[in-house]
Amino acid sequence: MANTLYQCGTFRLEVEEQGALAVARLKGRLTGADAASFEKALVELASSHQGVVLDLENVRYVPSKMVAALASAAGAASFFAVVVPSGSDQKVFKHVGLEKVLRLFNDEGSARAAFEEASAASPPGAGTQERPGQGTE
Repeated sequence: MANTLYQCGTFRLEVEEQGALAVARLKGRLTGADAASFEKALVELASSHQGVVLDLENVRYVPSKMVAALASAAGAASFFAVVVPSGSDQKVFKHVGLEKVLRLFNDEGSARAAFEEASAASPPGAGTQERPGQGTE
């Protein structure tokens, strides 16, 4: 299990790598000015791992530019999940239709379990291409 840190402007991503899965915990404050570096870090993670779980539990607000970055990064990974605790941010994500692009979960454990399940259901080397419409478990 390796740990990586992405420090980008007003936020940082603390990444715990567990084989094919990267769990990224977002810390700090997101601003629209950091959208490009946020997207670059997420796409890099998504491109180098079979699955990514992005934990937004400690984030109070997600600017609209960051939402676009999430959608872009989701396309780069076989499995991309976002942990958004129940509440206003989850309602916003659903209101703009992100549950159609992203797998949304209430907690990290549920997101990890979904990755394990998707990985077990896929033949070796096939990835976990089953797409959203799941989550918020």
